[in-house]
Amino acid sequence: MTELGRPGSEKSWEADASSEIALVAVGRDQLRALLDQAVRSRARETDRVVTALESAASGVRATFDHEETESFDVAVTADRSLSADHAPEPDGRVHTWKCHQLETTAKATESWGASAAAFATPTGDSTSLRLVTTAETPARAAVSVDDIVDRFSHLGPPTADLGRALRDSGFEYRRVRLAAPASVATGRIGLVGPSARTALPGTHLGPSTDIETAWALATALANASGINEALSAYERRRRDLSGRFRTWLDDESMSDPVLSPEFRLLFSARRLAFSHVTGTARSVKYAIDADR
Repeated sequence: MTELGRPGSEKSWEADASSEIALVAVGRDQLRALLDQAVRSRARETDRVVTALESAASGVRATFDHEETESFDVAVTADRSLSADHAPEPDGRVHTWKCHQLETTAKATESWGASAAAFATPTGDSTSLRLVTTAETPARAAVSVDDIVDRFSHLGPPTADLGRALRDSGFEYRRVRLAAPASVATGRIGLVGPSARTALPGTHLGPSTDIETAWALATALANASGINEALSAYERRRRDLSGRFRTWLDDESMSDPVLSPEFRLLFSARRLAFSHVTGTARSVKYAIDADR
């Protein structure tokens, strides 16, 4: 990031009075430009669409959209449905809304309920607002500003007028799943990107996690003596990272019994990622009410 042009100081934060950059906010367009500059220029792309991958003893057979097939030593995909262990995923359980407040705030803030949370993150000239809930949300309520405001009003969302922010800047709504893959390497097929992680809307860590995953797989393929050994090393590394996080999450002092299981995971992930920037680990606001 430093070599490619790190964003200015208004979009980066230091930790514990250190001059070391601890957190950087990167817009999607800027991230895409950085990846184009550093990665895509060295990659060969094809317009053929892969419709199926099948592991074999000697490699992977890929089927393309015109039913052509071709064999490869290894395949890497961000589409979990192409993996051999793919199983039907449960219906979406986490609902998330994102918008921008045109006025900027001085610091990042959070408000938590048993099954709802609101986050505000300064981004220089505006403030990014994200609302997350695991409560059942009908389709009509998901796109109604009044219903969204009513759903989160008990939290005291971190903005003076949530309805105005939703109307002025518009909002993005998503319903996402929390399904995680049983394995990130099956046969000679490796998973990267969203298919290699559990979705946790509100952590803002998706792109970072995806880049780290891709880096780990590339390093394993470069350093191992064989493909099977490389994919095994990649699997072990991902399981080790997941195990360390789960151990940290299971620590009694790091869990809050009032939150739903999904929100305990989200709460812990945000503390693990951002507490060194936002201050004390307990500097959050609670509004524990009945589920809305």
